[in-house]
Amino acid sequence: MRQGATITIEFENAIDQETTVHWHGLRLDYRQDGTPGISQSPVPPGGKHQYTLRFPDDGIYWYHPHIREDFQQDAGLYGNIWVLPRDPQTYAPVDREVALIVDDILIENGQQTPYDKDAATYALMGRFGNIMLVNGEEQYQLPVRVGETVRFYLTNAANARTFNLSLPGVRLKRVGGDSGRYEREAYVDSVVLAPSERVIVEATFAQPGHVVLTHTTPTRTYALGQIAVAAGDSKAISESLRDSPTVQAEVAAFAPYLQAPPDYTLTVGLDMPGMGGMEAGGGHAGHGGHGQPVAAAPPIEWEDDMGAMNAAATSATLRWLLRDQATGAENMAIHYRFERGKPVKIRLINPATGMHPMQHPIHFHGQRFLVLAINGQPVENRVWKDTVLVPTGATVDIVLDPSNSGDWMAHCHIAEHLTAGMMFGFQVAEPGGR
Repeated sequence: MRQGATITIEFENAIDQETTVHWHGLRLDYRQDGTPGISQSPVPPGGKHQYTLRFPDDGIYWYHPHIREDFQQDAGLYGNIWVLPRDPQTYAPVDREVALIVDDILIENGQQTPYDKDAATYALMGRFGNIMLVNGEEQYQLPVRVGETVRFYLTNAANARTFNLSLPGVRLKRVGGDSGRYEREAYVDSVVLAPSERVIVEATFAQPGHVVLTHTTPTRTYALGQIAVAAGDSKAISESLRDSPTVQAEVAAFAPYLQAPPDYTLTVGLDMPGMGGMEAGGGHAGHGGHGQPVAAAPPIEWEDDMGAMNAAATSATLRWLLRDQATGAENMAIHYRFERGKPVKIRLINPATGMHPMQHPIHFHGQRFLVLAINGQPVENRVWKDTVLVPTGATVDIVLDPSNSGDWMAHCHIAEHLTAGMMFGFQVAEPGGR
C-alpha cells in the first residue's frame, strides 16, 4: 500500500472457529481493529466482515487473528502489510526489497503438537517451536549477486520466541523499526525481534559465496536459511549513514517526558493458584533462563527449558497479569482514559523476583509510542513503535502518542500470555469529550 491510502477488504471466515483479523500496528479507525468485544463481534464460521483500512504511516506491518492467537496464528494465519512512503526518497536506493517473516513451529513425531480446544497450552512460557521458519520454509533460499544491496523487512510472527538475527560476514545497516525510520541509521551486528516486532535493515553482499541467515542465542546457533551470492561485477558500497530529520523533529517534541514522572505504572506478574501470587519475592524463588537463579538470568529467555511443566500449564490454570501500581487493578479491570493529542508516560516494570520472571513484549493497539529509557538510561536513537520487549528485571519508560481516538486494548504479545488474560483496555477520547 502507499502511505495515505484507504482500502476495503472483504473477509470470509472459512475455519471452524470464531475469529477476527487484527491489523497490527496500523493507526486505523478503532472499529476496524479486529479486537473482539471492543471493536467488533467475532466472525462466526462461514461468516463475513468488511474492513476499511487506512495507512497514515509508512513501514512494515502485519495482520493476524485476535481470537485464540495461540492456535490460529501459530497455524499460519498471518501476513505482512508493506506501506510505501509518500516520498520515494525516504529510504536510500537499493537493488531489491525483501520481506521476511520469521516464526517457529512445534513438531513431535512428525505432527504439529496438538492444541487444546478450550484453553491455551504452554501457557507458562509460551509455545516455543523446534522447527524454525522463514516465510513458511524450513530452509529459506535467496539468490543475489555480488554488489547487490538488499533492504530486508523483518517481522517476528512467533508465539513466544525472540529472534536474534544476523548475516555473519555481512554488516547490517539498521534503518527502520515498527513504524518507519529510526532517527539515525546505524551499523549493527544483529537485530533482536520480540514477538510482533519489526525491523528494517539493509545489507550489501560484497563477496561471492554463501551467507547464512542466523539466529543466535547464548547457547545455540540456528541456520534459518541461506543467501547464495553469485559472482558478478562488484559495485562501490555506500558507507554513508543517513539521518531522518522528520523523525528527529517529531521525537524532539517528546523530550520533556524523559525527566517527567510516569502518569501510569504497570507491573508484570503471574498468578498460579496454590503457588502464591505475583508479588516480588512471593511464591518460589523464580526461574531464569537456562535453569539459573533469577538474579543471574540473562535478559531474554531463548528456549523452553521447563519441559513438561510448561506443556501442562494452561490458560485455565494460571493468569498472567498486568497490574496498575496506583489502584491494584489487574488486566481487564484496568481501563485507562487518555485525551487525544496529550502524550502519556507509562512505566513498565518486570520484576526479577517472584513467580517465573521472563521477558514480555507489550503491544498497544492503534497508537504509536517512543521508548524513552530502559533501566533509567535514555534511549539515544528512537523509532516509532507499537511493541516493546520488557526484559526480566527491567524498567522501561515509554511515552504514548494517543493520536487515534476510540476504544483499544494493550497486551503481552506472547500468544499464550494474552490468552491467559494479560491484557487491558484504554480509551482515547476527543479533547473536552466525556
